[in-house]
Amino acid sequence: FRDAFEFENIDVAVDITHSFGSDLTLTLIAPDGTRVRLFDRTGGAGDNFSGTIFDSEAATPITGGVAPFTGRFRPVQSLAPLYNRDARGTWRLEVQDSAFGDVGQISSQTMQGVSIDHGRHRPRS
Repeated sequence: FRDAFEFENIDVAVDITHSFGSDLTLTLIAPDGTRVRLFDRTGGAGDNFSGTIFDSEAATPITGGVAPFTGRFRPVQSLAPLYNRDARGTWRLEVQDSAFGDVGQISSQTMQGVSIDHGRHRPRS
């Protein structure tokens, strides 16, 4: 983002194909380097994230979900520490595979936030 604004809410949506989802760790990294763990090696032997939305206000924690993770889930760590701060800069999604032998691919990633002025901002994937 180039213009100054602050988020009052952030959701992160992903579609990931992976043959063993519980090998993965997903972390959102803010422009200032703040790291928020979204997912951390959970879900058993299932595959994939399909229409998965990480939302700190979701009813179901990601640790209570099963693959393929579809719908809204509370991330492992709350996204709230990223609210009400300057959102300018490059946001990154870090995906780590902690095991060998399985393969995967990020099909899409989107971050959506509601700014303090209540306008919707959709960064490019």
